[in-house]
Amino acid sequence: MAGGGAIDRPYTYSVGSGLQPQVGQCVIVPLGTGNREELAYVLSLTENPIIPEDLEPAGKPDRDPESGIFQIKPIRAVLDIPPVFDRATASLFCWMAREYLCSLPDALRCVIPTVRIASIRTSVRLSGDLTTRGMRKPSPLAAKVLELLSNAGGEVDLTKIQEAVHSRQLTAAMRQLVKRGQLEIIRSTRQPVEHRLVNCIQLAANAEEIETWLQEKSARRPRQAAVLRAVQELSGEPIAQAELLRRVNCTPSPIKQLLAQGLLRTVAVPLRRNPWPASPQIPLTFSLTPHQSTALETILAGVEEAANQATGLSGVIGPDSPATSSTLLHAPPPACVLLRGVTGSGKTEVYLHAIEETQRRGRQSIALVPEIALTAQMIGIYQARFGARVAVLHSKLSDGERLDEWQRIYRGDVDVVIGARSALFAPTPNLGLIVLDEEHESSYKQDSDPRYVARDAAMERARLVGACVLLGSATPSLEAAWLVDQKRSQLAVLPARIDDRPMPVVDLVDQRVELKENPGHLFSRKLTNAIHERLKRGEQTILFLNRRGFATITLCRDCGYVAHCKNCDVALTYYISSRMLRCHHCQYAVPGPDVCPQCSGANIRQFGIGTEKVEDELVTLCPSARIARLDTDSTSRKGSGQDIVDRFRSGCIDILVGTQMVAKGFDFPNVTLVGVISADTMLNIPDFRAAERTFQLLTQVSGRAGRGDRIGQVIVQTFNPEHYSIRAAARHDWEEFRSLEMPFREEAVYPPFVSLASILATGMDRKLTKDLAEKAGRWLRGPGALESVTVLGPSPAPLSRIKGLYRWHLLLKARDPQVLRTVCRTLRSQLGPSDDSPRLSIDLDPMTLL
Repeated sequence: MAGGGAIDRPYTYSVGSGLQPQVGQCVIVPLGTGNREELAYVLSLTENPIIPEDLEPAGKPDRDPESGIFQIKPIRAVLDIPPVFDRATASLFCWMAREYLCSLPDALRCVIPTVRIASIRTSVRLSGDLTTRGMRKPSPLAAKVLELLSNAGGEVDLTKIQEAVHSRQLTAAMRQLVKRGQLEIIRSTRQPVEHRLVNCIQLAANAEEIETWLQEKSARRPRQAAVLRAVQELSGEPIAQAELLRRVNCTPSPIKQLLAQGLLRTVAVPLRRNPWPASPQIPLTFSLTPHQSTALETILAGVEEAANQATGLSGVIGPDSPATSSTLLHAPPPACVLLRGVTGSGKTEVYLHAIEETQRRGRQSIALVPEIALTAQMIGIYQARFGARVAVLHSKLSDGERLDEWQRIYRGDVDVVIGARSALFAPTPNLGLIVLDEEHESSYKQDSDPRYVARDAAMERARLVGACVLLGSATPSLEAAWLVDQKRSQLAVLPARIDDRPMPVVDLVDQRVELKENPGHLFSRKLTNAIHERLKRGEQTILFLNRRGFATITLCRDCGYVAHCKNCDVALTYYISSRMLRCHHCQYAVPGPDVCPQCSGANIRQFGIGTEKVEDELVTLCPSARIARLDTDSTSRKGSGQDIVDRFRSGCIDILVGTQMVAKGFDFPNVTLVGVISADTMLNIPDFRAAERTFQLLTQVSGRAGRGDRIGQVIVQTFNPEHYSIRAAARHDWEEFRSLEMPFREEAVYPPFVSLASILATGMDRKLTKDLAEKAGRWLRGPGALESVTVLGPSPAPLSRIKGLYRWHLLLKARDPQVLRTVCRTLRSQLGPSDDSPRLSIDLDPMTLL
């Protein structure tokens, strides 16, 4: 695969003698009709290349003028760096490019971190005898190149020569000088991030020399002898000087003297930038309940099945395998298990046992969590069980930390990789198990190309390498449940909490009645009393509201003015802490007005509620309580989210106010009360998944209560207490919700009964954007349109303008996902994508229609 992001197809090159490229290795190749060179990655090796006739001229090999046979261009060089992917990974990102209609470079960048993508530095150096005796005089252009190099000291970066000499004949002139032996082209590779090196101490003499020195001089030089023996005990392993000084308890002087005598030497050793240093923890292994044991048996059967599949694929997993990618594409379907367990039922312990069994089989595991905030909690648990053989991958790591963790995984130095969505592509050499904790979470969907769903990508990776996928949730997505219905996944159930602890009692407060009897209050009387009661008993409370800021609308009561974002079609959110109005989509911000900008009236007020307002009113309601807020505003600084969680877990915080971040998998034993300020914010979103998300969030946040020895209580404030999603959540009854939601989905023709594609036209000009959407609609309904594909729209998107771009969308439905992809692929080739405005983007399997 050659070139940058604009090149979206593989090219065929020949391998010259002396070159031995591997799949995943970076090479230098010629591209186009000229002599341009590009970096490329080897996708596959074959003895029977196929040259497509439709290749554009820039990519087509040279054709022999006599025979008419294509002469495939050769690879110029193989870079001396290890491969960054193997055959299975190559098949994975090719699948992602096909499945989600993105370019191969975009799919590659998703799988391979930028810290591992190399670049070339090309420099030009004077070489040989610069005299022209016996040779023709160089051309004026070549002479100018020689003069530039001579003035610069003999070597110059190629880009500087190109900047100084603007000529299309420059390449030819330089080729002439190389042929004459007067010029040398030097290529070197550059990594975006380098390893951090630290000077360490190592033995420089052999064992006999060391023993002779100790026998003769240890009595007179005891400090040097102590240093020498300490290094000798390491059996040749290097040691940092600071650590050596600590062990021997001496000054640097003895080390300097031994270095001068040639008995020790300094060596540069890569230093690991550890993103999460292990803290001493007692490894706890709990006895499994009968339900957990049964679930584990089901999972291990899947792991065993996957291991048998891996045996059949063992010849095609490694980068040196001679097998072709077609072998991978015909691998059997993956083993998959859905673990549905109520909150507090011990799903994590089942994960740990399954990972331990996978480890005993000599294979690695990947454990995904939906939020980076959850990573710290999981790392502590996993490090206690697996020690240092745990790696971490997520977007908050520094480039250096990401590189070092990637290298540890690549070398096989770890057994478990923990992280958010992107950790799915960790370069585990022998992957056996992929765990998606809280698999229902929308954060497992990538919102930029490639727009993959982690669940589906995990199943494809598992299929290619013979691994088992474990999906865990108290509230599985209906798509995951559909996999069970279609016999594509096994089901394991944990129906009760550990030690048969009772589920929390859920009380629904009808806000329609409450506001009549208790107007002007954010908290209902029942919730207020429950908060005070927990404070008296020294127990903790979580208050949940899925909106940030202080107020959602700033309105003038005189003229009706509403403060809107200048770039987006949304009202600005007011923040009382900074007295600013802010847009959550483009971050546009202006000071909150004291008078109306439209009519200059003073009757301007804030309406609606967010987490900041909840926190503010709590300070008045409970002045002695220790209160904190957990949302994306309060956790913008690195480590701040984990600090809040740690303080809450240690009891330094009495009441935690938060958005959906507080609902995702945290285990706080002292939390006995959860209050949902408004269950309707999620229910009223114009999306067919609104009821499902409401049920999931309410069930998940309710599950934070009563996880310790004391029974929990949940108080849900709502204007829709009769809605089936809210009632099912109050009863912790996923089966009830599913039985009511599935008929609606089938009747309305929505997933999981069909596949969806969201076609979005975006542009700076409203009319041109609308015209493009209408053009797409006409094409989709035009000649050759398939009856099996339903087209809805075009119409303005619910968020009709974001970041200055107008948005129009269409929605496609089809029961056959491959038919839908074929239609979308053809549409893209006809109308987009384009870097111009307006442009068309396609999202297959969208998680939201906003």
